Amino acid sequence: MSGSGLVHSSGKETVSSIKELLAWAKATRRKTDHVLFRGQRKPWPLLPGLSRLSNNSRVLEREDKLFSSFKEKAKDSLHLIPTNDWDWLVVAQHHGLPTRLLDWTKNPKVALWFALETAEQHNDSDPVIWMMCPDAEDYIEQNNKARPFVGTRTKLFETEFTIPRIRAQKGRFSVFKHVEKSSKGFVPLEKNKYLKNRLYSVRVDSRAIPAMVSELRAHGYHRDTIYPPELDEVAKQVRNEILEG
Repeated sequence: MSGSGLVHSSGKETVSSIKELLAWAKATRRKTDHVLFRGQRKPWPLLPGLSRLSNNSRVLEREDKLFSSFKEKAKDSLHLIPTNDWDWLVVAQHHGLPTRLLDWTKNPKVALWFALETAEQHNDSDPVIWMMCPDAEDYIEQNNKARPFVGTRTKLFETEFTIPRIRAQKGRFSVFKHVEKSSKGFVPLEKNKYLKNRLYSVRVDSRAIPAMVSELRAHGYHRDTIYPPELDEVAKQVRNEILEG
């Protein structure tokens, strides 16, 4: 994504430690039971991966082809088959398929890990942590879910489908409504009339990235905890530890 696609954070605050991040979140958040976080290496617009595929005229066509093909071909590789399109979208999203979902987490340390995951290699801007403080009405009701492609507005939801990495990441999702008048097919959350006032952001001081990565690791946040290994990898690790250790 080019630099022209960047957005400015909502304030000038910068954090340089986990303690400062948690203090910022506590001081900034609205009074709500629903608080979500998202970490990004750069202040990119809050848009789903599907928005980067093509212009608006073909986005729905491509979405349908991608999603239908994934569902058909993924069945043989899954131990547990999703029973609805919401859970299929979650599976597709977490295996790299462009969808209309955007990932969030209830854990600010997980968000920080994602913001810093590749920041050390690039180090070309301050990473950003977004915080959303939605109301209950901003969530899709579990017992009143229409298909995810026909929603009346962009909302949030949580899946009941069991995926280890989502459980580890305390994942939640925003599902975007398609907007004909938008050039990308979707309106960024920071411009969404229902959600923009629920959003806050803070920059992570790029000079503090190495220290914060070490701090996260000391707190138990690293790739193996964010992305729990599959069983074959677990068996390999155990074999190496016991037989070759």
